[in-house]
Amino acid sequence: MTTSSLFVVASLLLAPLSPAQDSGARMALRIDGVEVPAGEYGRWLLEAQASRLALQFAEGWKIEQVAADRGLSVETAEVDGAVNEEVQ
Repeated sequence: MTTSSLFVVASLLLAPLSPAQDSGARMALRIDGVEVPAGEYGRWLLEAQASRLALQFAEGWKIEQVAADRGLSVETAEVDGAVNEEVQ
């Protein structure tokens, strides 16, 4: 899951609920027959993954900035081709 998609999912799961709405909270998943409320899953997702993904995002962002400053760029199609070639 990418950093941006993590935050989108978490923000949707953690959308403010009134106390009345919270009592009938949506379930995000079921683990061993136990339903996990969406808000609880969203909080866990942020706690467990956000710092690691934020670091990956920051490193990637900095690499892209330095590359752009040096006039370097790679087209998406070129990356896709290289990945497909490596996978095959």
